[in-house]
Amino acid sequence: MRSHSLVSLVLVLAVLLAGCGGQLPTALNLSPADGTARLGEISGLVEIRNPGQEAFTAAAENDRLQVGGQLRTGSESGVKLELSSGTILRVAPETYFTLTSNEQGQDGLLTHVNLEAGQVWVVLNGGEVKIET
Repeated sequence: MRSHSLVSLVLVLAVLLAGCGGQLPTALNLSPADGTARLGEISGLVEIRNPGQEAFTAAAENDRLQVGGQLRTGSESGVKLELSSGTILRVAPETYFTLTSNEQGQDGLLTHVNLEAGQVWVVLNGGEVKIET
């Protein structure tokens, strides 16, 4: 009886993956664990400039903002950044900031943001976020 349940579970998972083009749905994707912040829910003009890049480029879903990278949003624009701790940063229109650090500390992920202009909302799900203005 147990093997029948296991086979059923495997078949259900296979059907789900096939329906998703072989990839896990976004809700099940893990947040980045490499010190970057993953971009999602982009609306309007959102641009990033990672270390080593001379100019800002248009951001796309699942792009990564690296430590030392900068992000800016245009009017009527916004973006969600996901950190590996599960913390989410929601960025308002006409915002400009630098991700100055995003590393593991004693009590979880420690993230520093240098906010030049605009607004950022933090949904803290672990770790710590410091925003300097």
